[in-house]
Amino acid sequence: MKAVLLFATSLGLGLTGLGAAGDEASGQPLAVSQVAHIRGMESPPLITTRVAPVYPRALREKGVQGFATVEVRVDSTGRVVDAELVRCTLPEFGERALQASRAWTFKPAMAQGRPITARVRLPFEFVMPQVAALEGR
Repeated sequence: MKAVLLFATSLGLGLTGLGAAGDEASGQPLAVSQVAHIRGMESPPLITTRVAPVYPRALREKGVQGFATVEVRVDSTGRVVDAELVRCTLPEFGERALQASRAWTFKPAMAQGRPITARVRLPFEFVMPQVAALEGR
């Protein structure tokens, strides 16, 4: 199957509030906004469990902020079976984002009424708590 990666608005994921479309408080799965579209896909994967990355201590103590983007392959059971670093501002942020993304779970994408494997990009922001509070994150 041919897949085309669709770019939409950022998920706004990070240590300061892992936001995505949906209502986490209600226990409903959350939609992702960057998913590889597969012909015949009826619904994209939905986030059911998110794990925040651990902010690298040395970078936190220095006030260093940054981001990482990870592309994951979500299998037909909703598990992350592969994670690849797409880009990051610092290698430490990339490592932590990879570790966290492997623990995420999803409601799998659906095509023709069946769960299918799909690829999703997960952006992670590493923002100091003081900055996040000022920005209302």
